[in-house]
Amino acid sequence: MPNNPIGATMPVDLPWLYSINPLVLFAGFVASLLAAGLLGRRIGQRLRAGGATPEDHGMHGLDGATLALLALLIGFTLAMALSRYEARRAGVLAEANAIGTTWLRVRMQPEPYRGELDRLLHAYVQARLDLIRTGDFRKAVARSNALQEALWTQATTLAGASTQPIMASLFIQSLNETIDLQQTRITEATNRIPTAVFVLLAVVAAVGTGFSAYSGGLAGNRAFPADVISSVLLAIVIVTIFDLDNPVGGFIRVSQEPMLSLATGMGLPTH
Repeated sequence: MPNNPIGATMPVDLPWLYSINPLVLFAGFVASLLAAGLLGRRIGQRLRAGGATPEDHGMHGLDGATLALLALLIGFTLAMALSRYEARRAGVLAEANAIGTTWLRVRMQPEPYRGELDRLLHAYVQARLDLIRTGDFRKAVARSNALQEALWTQATTLAGASTQPIMASLFIQSLNETIDLQQTRITEATNRIPTAVFVLLAVVAAVGTGFSAYSGGLAGNRAFPADVISSVLLAIVIVTIFDLDNPVGGFIRVSQEPMLSLATGMGLPTH
C-alpha cells in the first residue's frame, strides 16, 4: 500500500509573488534600486555642500558593511534556490523511471488486467503531460489522484486473482513507488524560499545601494552611470534567484525531457 493515502496531497496553490512576470519584477527592482541610489546620492551631495565628511556623520564604511551583508544574503538564497531546482529536476527523472518500470511490468500481467492497466497508465502519463503543458497543478493532480485510485483498485483485484503472484507483486511495488513520487514532486514544487526572504533581500539591496550612492555623493563622486549598472546587475541576480525558485513559470524551467521521452516510448503525443 502507498505510504500516503491515495489522493492525499499538499496544497498546490502558489503565492501571488510567483504570478508576477519576471520582466515586470526585474523592472520593479531596477526602479526601486535606482530610486534608493538617487535619494542616497542627493543626501550625500547636500551634506557635502555644507562641508560634511563621512567621518562627521559616523557613516564611514557603512556602505561596505551593508554590501557585504547583501552578498551573504545573495549567496544564501542562491544556494537555496539551486538546491530546490536540482531536487525538482531529479524528481522528473525519478517519476519517469518509476512510471516506465510500472508500464513494463503491466505488460507482464495476464489479461484482462493487462489491457485495463495499460489504458489507465497511458491516461496517467497523459495527465502528467497536461501538467507540463498547462501548469495547472490543482486540475492535473485531481486527475492523477483519480487515476491512481483506479490503478490501485485494479492492482488489488489482480493481487487476489493472479496465478503469478511474483509478477503481480513486482507490479504493485513499482505502482506504489509511482504513486509516492507524485507526492514527492508536489512537496518539491511547494518547497519554496519564503517570500519574507525575498523581501529582506530586496530591502537590503535597496539600503546597500542607497548607502553606496550616499558615500559617493558625500565624496563628490557624480558617477550616476555606476548606480545604473549596479542596480541592473543586482536586479538581474535577484530575479534569477526568484526564477530558479519558481516551479511553474519564468524563463528557467526544469527539463521535462525524461517524461516526454517516456510518453514517446508509450506512443503518446507530446505536442
